[in-house]
Amino acid sequence: TRIDAVSWPLTLPAPVLDAIRGSIQGAHIAAQNLGNAQLAQLIVSKANEAFTYAMAHGLLVAAIVMAATSVVTLVVLPTRIRPYKQPSKSKTPSGTAKSGRDETS
Repeated sequence: TRIDAVSWPLTLPAPVLDAIRGSIQGAHIAAQNLGNAQLAQLIVSKANEAFTYAMAHGLLVAAIVMAATSVVTLVVLPTRIRPYKQPSKSKTPSGTAKSGRDETS
């Protein structure tokens, strides 16, 4: 990943490096708790850069999936709407529907 490509100073403890690599919030918190302002600025800028890089690629993948889904939908769905045909019921001479049961029993 882009955050791992940075050559971090050897003076950073392992938990701080884990926080930096773990999330953007962890990187901001770790930078806030450092005494070195220049190093804190480097951490924040690199974490922000890695976050926006990942978000841009994630949104690109989502846009490609959405476009592909739209094309599949256009191909699969019919081009015109067929009118609804109500199913016909067999009716008795009196106009009521047949129930299928013998009403004499």
